[in-house]
Amino acid sequence: MTSTSELAGTAAPAFSDLLLPTDGTKRMTRVVDLAIDVASQFGARLHVLYVVDAERGRFTGSNARQKPFQWGDVVTGDVAELARYRGVEPVTVIREGVPHEVILDYAREAAVDLIVVGIDRPRTVVGYAADLLGHTPMGTTSSHVIYRAQVPVLSVRV
Repeated sequence: MTSTSELAGTAAPAFSDLLLPTDGTKRMTRVVDLAIDVASQFGARLHVLYVVDAERGRFTGSNARQKPFQWGDVVTGDVAELARYRGVEPVTVIREGVPHEVILDYAREAAVDLIVVGIDRPRTVVGYAADLLGHTPMGTTSSHVIYRAQVPVLSVRV
């Protein structure tokens, strides 16, 4: 076990690019605030990602195909405006696909150092294991990201 005195001379990790995937719901407010705070502390860029999940689209009507992308523009734009106001450089991105796959692909593509995700509820070890083994009908996007990401993931309860 490493002692505190041994750790005193080590440098803390530095982050230059953070990824914040968001669905734009009010419950993500705490996650957005924390991601901006962390980005500000490290002088990092904040990549704000909205994923259009075409299979689960909830929009109907003549322009149904455009509505999720328009919502993504609103969501990423609002977070970017808040980030700029707080001195953080934002990068806004809207992609389509399976949310956890898009998040992980973008994290690799943009070479982010940290992913900040919101988690819905406390999970049990059994619940995580079931998600990983594919034994649950719907594993959460966050759990897929947490267990498959190649970079650290900061999870924030929403």
